[in-house]
Parts: sequence; C-alpha cells; structure tokens
Amino acid sequence: MMRVPAEGTIRRLWACDMSLFRDHLLRLDQDSRFERFGAYTNDSQINQYVDSCYGPDEIIFGYVVDGVVRGAGELRAIGASFLPEGAAEAAFSVEQGWRRRGVGTNFMRRIVRAARNRRIHTLYLSCLAHNAKMVGLARKFETELSFETDEVTGRLVARTPTTTSILSELIDNSLDMTEAMFDFQKRVLTAVEARH
Repeated sequence: MMRVPAEGTIRRLWACDMSLFRDHLLRLDQDSRFERFGAYTNDSQINQYVDSCYGPDEIIFGYVVDGVVRGAGELRAIGASFLPEGAAEAAFSVEQGWRRRGVGTNFMRRIVRAARNRRIHTLYLSCLAHNAKMVGLARKFETELSFETDEVTGRLVARTPTTTSILSELIDNSLDMTEAMFDFQKRVLTAVEARH
C-alpha cells in the first residue's frame, strides 16, 4: 500500500473491488475514455471490459480516496498469460480533478516492478502518441525502459527480479489485500444498515 500526497492511497484492486473499478471507468468523461481506450467507449462496452478483468493475466492498481477509486493503472498480459520475456500492456486512467498529484508516476512504478518480477520483456503503453502527459510519464522511467520510435512502446531494461523486488511486491500485495477486505466489509455493513 503506497500513500500518495494529499488524501489517497495507491493499492492493488482485487475481485472484491470490481464494482469500484467499474464505477471509476464509468465516471470518466468522453475525452478521458478516449485517452484510456483509444476509442470512444460507451457504458455497455466499459461494463463488458470490466467483466473480462481480474483474471490471472491482469494486475490492477487503484488510487483510492475515501473508499472511491479515482484512478487505475493496469498491467495486462498480451496473449494467454504472463510469460517470461513476453509482452504486456500498461494502461492508465485518472478522473478529472484528481490529476497532477503523482498518481500516474506511482502507478507506473508499481507496474514496472510487477512486470519485471514476471520477467515481462516488452511493455506497451496504452496511449496515443499525441498524449503528451502519458509520453512524459513514460519518459520518467527511461532508466527502467528503453523506447521504440513510436514513443509508446517501452522495452524493459534487462533486469532479473531481485529478492527485494519480489518481497516488496509481496508485502505491498498483503497490505493491499488487507485494506481491500476492510473496505469491502465497510461497504457491506453500510448496505446492510441502509436496509434497516
């Protein structure tokens, strides 16, 4: 679990957080949806997309503020699963009003570490070449990635996972799962109280 300046927390989103992730994507305005998916996307398409998430080949991080997901960073395997020297896609979305708080940088840090720990070789950034904010974010990680000429494809620098990188991800995942369970329990109790 990583604290972000101001009021939010970056943590992994688990299956119990699916509704929070869905609500976040549905709140995105049309321009933000276009930046995230590379096309204009309606609510039905977003619902179908979220229903396909949370398999073993996807890791989703959320920027959670007062129990609400305001941003998401995703690492999705390209192909059947995460394979050594395989490829994966990184995608980001942050709601208007919650940007410029270091959220994207924190997402990228967690995504690069997760990709390295799974020995992913090529990391595709899901953004359009004219998306200067995303290209700038990717450039912050030039020590971790080398970039192709299209400016949106990064090749992870050949580094094997270390004991530290694996343990730090394991610890973060454990803390993130604990927070997710508390958040889920709070949502269930609030719903039960609302019925009475």
